[in-house]
Amino acid sequence: MTIWNLGIGLDYCSYEELKQRKVIAQGWPDIDLTTLIPLKDEQIFVDVVEKLDEILYKPTQKELKSGRTMQNLLSIKEGDAVVCCEGIKARGIAVILKTVKYFFYNNKTNIIYFEYANTIGPIEANQWIDLTEEESKSISVGAQGVPGITKCHESREKVIEICKNHGFQVNE
Repeated sequence: MTIWNLGIGLDYCSYEELKQRKVIAQGWPDIDLTTLIPLKDEQIFVDVVEKLDEILYKPTQKELKSGRTMQNLLSIKEGDAVVCCEGIKARGIAVILKTVKYFFYNNKTNIIYFEYANTIGPIEANQWIDLTEEESKSISVGAQGVPGITKCHESREKVIEICKNHGFQVNE
C-alpha cells in the first residue's frame, strides 16, 4: 500500500469538486498523457512531460515537477490511499478500493472544461473519508502544502489508523 499526498490548488480546484467528479486529478489541461502512457521508461516519461510543461506553460515554479507529479498520478493503484490537501490542510482521504483508469478532460473533446484535467477514477462516494478537524490536524502536509502528488512518509501510520477507524481494510 502506498499513501500519497495530493496538493489541490484552490485557485483551480477543490476537494469537494474532486469528490463530486469521483476522481483524483491534477492540472496541466493542455497536456494529455494518453499518448505518453505507453512509454515504459519512467525517466523518459517524466522528461517528456516536463518539456511539454516548459513549452506550454513556461513555469516559474520549478519545484512543482510536472513530470514526476503525472508519473505519480498514474502510479496510484488499488489498495492505495490518497490524502487530499487544500493548501496546508488535509481535507480528506480517498481509499482506492478497485482498479482506476486514466481519463483526460479538456475543452476540445468535452462539454465541461476542468483545469484539473488529468484524472484517475472512478472513486465512488463510499471510498472518501471527510476528515474531522482533529484528524486533519494529525496529518502533516508541510508548512507550504503539497506540491502536486508525492508519497506520504511522515504521517503514514496516522493515515492508516484513520482509514481503519473509518472501516477500511488496509494493507500496511
